[in-house]
Amino acid sequence: MKKILTLILFLPFFSSAQKVFLIGDAGELDTGKKTFDLLLEKTQGATENDLLLFLGDNLYPKGLPNKEHLDRAEMEVKLNAQLDLMKNFAGKSYMIPGNHDWAQGRNYGWQQALNMEDYVKTYLNRDDAFLPVRACPGPMEVEISPSVVLIILNTQYFLHGWDKPRDDSPCENKSTLEALDDLRLTVEKHKNKHILIAAHHPVYTYGEHNGNFPLKSHIFPLTAVNKKLMIPLPIIGSIHPLFRKSIGNIQDNTHPKYKAIMKAVVSAMDESNNVIFASGHEHSLQLIQRDGHHFVVSGSGAKATHLKEGKSTFGKSERGFSEIQLEENGKASIKFWGTETGLLYESDLYSKEVTPEQIAPEDVSFKNQTISVVASEQYGAGKGKKKWLGENYRDVWATPVEVDVFDLGSEHGGLKVLKKGGGMQTKSLRLEAEDGRQYVLRSIEKYTENAMPIALRNTFAQGIVQDQISASHPYGAFVVPRLADAAQIYHTNPKPVWIPDDPRLGQFRQVFAGTLAVYEERPNKEASFEPHFGGGKDVEGTFDVIEKLQKDNDNSVDQNFVVRNRLFDMWIGDWDRHDDQWRWAEIEKEGKGNLYRPIPRDRDQVFFINEGIIPKISSRKWAIPKVEGFDEEVRWAPGISQNARFFDRSFINEPDWADWEEQIAFLQKNLTDEVITEALSGWPKEIQELTFERASTGLKARRADMNRYARELYLYLAREVEVAGSDKH
Repeated sequence: MKKILTLILFLPFFSSAQKVFLIGDAGELDTGKKTFDLLLEKTQGATENDLLLFLGDNLYPKGLPNKEHLDRAEMEVKLNAQLDLMKNFAGKSYMIPGNHDWAQGRNYGWQQALNMEDYVKTYLNRDDAFLPVRACPGPMEVEISPSVVLIILNTQYFLHGWDKPRDDSPCENKSTLEALDDLRLTVEKHKNKHILIAAHHPVYTYGEHNGNFPLKSHIFPLTAVNKKLMIPLPIIGSIHPLFRKSIGNIQDNTHPKYKAIMKAVVSAMDESNNVIFASGHEHSLQLIQRDGHHFVVSGSGAKATHLKEGKSTFGKSERGFSEIQLEENGKASIKFWGTETGLLYESDLYSKEVTPEQIAPEDVSFKNQTISVVASEQYGAGKGKKKWLGENYRDVWATPVEVDVFDLGSEHGGLKVLKKGGGMQTKSLRLEAEDGRQYVLRSIEKYTENAMPIALRNTFAQGIVQDQISASHPYGAFVVPRLADAAQIYHTNPKPVWIPDDPRLGQFRQVFAGTLAVYEERPNKEASFEPHFGGGKDVEGTFDVIEKLQKDNDNSVDQNFVVRNRLFDMWIGDWDRHDDQWRWAEIEKEGKGNLYRPIPRDRDQVFFINEGIIPKISSRKWAIPKVEGFDEEVRWAPGISQNARFFDRSFINEPDWADWEEQIAFLQKNLTDEVITEALSGWPKEIQELTFERASTGLKARRADMNRYARELYLYLAREVEVAGSDKH
């Protein structure tokens, strides 16, 4: 929906070995039945510790269509044959998507992938059966045992050229770059275990996806369309194989983008030794041992195509599957099974030392320590730079403030590090307490490199973008809770902390040590009872709420409460309010259904300002109006609401102007001068001296002018709804 879902499966019993059955490209029932029968036979003795993985291309030719589609029933029958194997398997089983499940890369592929996930989850009555969830890129961790971890990647996400989950999605990682970087950290985290990475696309292959075709394809190319078209075209016939061998399409490992992605995958694998990468896609069975790792291709569940044998450790063009055995003593072995031959190949893969994760010393403590630090030292500027790029909050970033030193062992009874969080410009860590409540550490400094196109990194352009971080107030978010309490809206409770060089950070120690960060609780189910999170029974993400509204008419959103939140956003100048910046309190109604109220989070852009000649020009209506900046006047309300435009259209399309006026009056009554002064007084004294007057004056002026800019946004949204309605008819 980075930001990374971790599925930790605590098994009550743990044998000395786990068997992992791998089958890919099984999406044709007619040709796959013999493979299914053999798989059923070989998994009869499976235990609860064993694992079954379907490696994508679970439905040919274009995945699972919408329910009203004429082919839907036929596709369900094909899929059910695989799901029944999963249902009857004694251990854990998962299905991952392939390119055909994404409609073979067509522009509606994302929806097809979601269709399959929803169907699989319903059929098996398991939310974790189809991974990664919601078409996210991953990686997703499944801890199979103390010595075995499964890491699942959605490689079609990396290659898909059309719509897919992005910044406003619930995904932990919101880009290919984030996902691949997180893969490296995940492998490093589990480097002393058996590591199995499962994906659809292979890193290496010697089949047709590497341009290897039989002689028949060069001489009789039309047989690829119809086996009866034995028309010799010896020169023309070589064009297609040579193209696939040299350049390839996006689904071939000869394609430049494909190669770049897989190069990054291998680089991530190098954080450990003897990693196993399992895939389908190529309709054959292969074991390739390179780079100190083991690459298994098991994509002949329903089809078998040409394979250039002799290049790999093992290779066979026969329908079948593979079986890996991972032992607690560090030994790994593999078998390949074929529908015609039976046992095709078996061999040991490796033997390595498998040890438990290192436990940090318990006597480390930073409790009750404070430190004086600056937010950043890189935003200094001379008169010329300030003239063109703005004075901004350069002095605030460079002013020392005293903050608490963060202590993992004492916060909330002790916290454990779950994972690195998502975010293109922010370093963040997800933490969890014993009671299941989660917390986040998020760097106050921003890092723009990952948000820049590769061609612009380490250039003058990136320097300008990085410099404009100085327009954000590094401590703006910390005054919001008191203001939100007065407005009677929900909120997190952030505080500034300094992350020390703490060995308990594990593999994240080097990245996060010495970082000034925001520390706050994440809204989740375990914390949903808290009044500042709505006091409901659960907390949901925006996309989950949309689904629940669609599935049950008794569910509803408190849209007047949403209006109050959005007015509050504009009042404090928080322009970055896209869908993923919200969670929702799920409150049970007295009758049927649930009521949903928003919980805003990530207030990093509060009091963002716009100064300097270049930023002023860039904030015009015809350019980037959302960055007009916090001032005494809101210049154009629809502009600063640009990032929230989809959110607004979805969740404030019912209230009329009288409802808006009611919320305006409520906020103007409750957000008093005294409340503003008290809230801003929460800043350290040094920061108050620099920004108190500007923030106070701006808030009071914007409060008085709220009716005007609220009306501007209301009319803009109402006009959009009217136009959309007229288009519909």
